Amino acid sequence: TGANLKEAILTGAYLIGTDLIATNLKGADLTGARFGVSHSIEVYFTQSGISQVEPRGAYLKNIFWDQNTKWPDKEEVSKALNIPDELKEQLGL
Repeated sequence: TGANLKEAILTGAYLIGTDLIATNLKGADLTGARFGVSHSIEVYFTQSGISQVEPRGAYLKNIFWDQNTKWPDKEEVSKALNIPDELKEQLGL
């Protein structure tokens, strides 16, 4: 909770079952990370490289992102839970 992982290199990280609450992932590289059944509440994904993340079952609530956030394919994002309406609209879900 409250971790500052700004610009951290977390490629291939196994984050299944983690609680990323109030975590700063601004500019972090999460390529290939696996979230599984994790809770991402008030997480900052701004400028993050999460394009190959496996979000299946991840619970997304009050997350923050910007135009520089690189999301996985919309089919992958759709496997997450509680996807914000704005993100659904942006990705065409």
